[in-house]
Amino acid sequence: MLLAVGDLALLCCAAVACWVRPTRLSVWVLVICSALWLPLNNGHLEGPVLITVDPRHGLTAADLIGYGGWVLAALTLHRRRTGASPRWMPMLAAAAVLVCGVAVSYFVQP
Repeated sequence: MLLAVGDLALLCCAAVACWVRPTRLSVWVLVICSALWLPLNNGHLEGPVLITVDPRHGLTAADLIGYGGWVLAALTLHRRRTGASPRWMPMLAAAAVLVCGVAVSYFVQP
């Protein structure tokens, strides 16, 4: 579980680095951490099952963090290639914060 928490911390730092100052290194770190998040987190910080594939497999709330990292990496590469930030980028950032907030709220026990 310690590896999963460490990977999550590195994933968050890489996501912030991609957003604030996009470089190829930050994108690669984000992609690698997002890919490692899925197997490292399996069974530790899962959260509720959102989509059930079969009784033993499904998409959980924590899986969205890894997939969101890949989406952010792809958007960062697109932003680097075009050179300018698209007009819809602030709305996408607000949506990402909302989705991450909902995902994190599943892990916090009242």
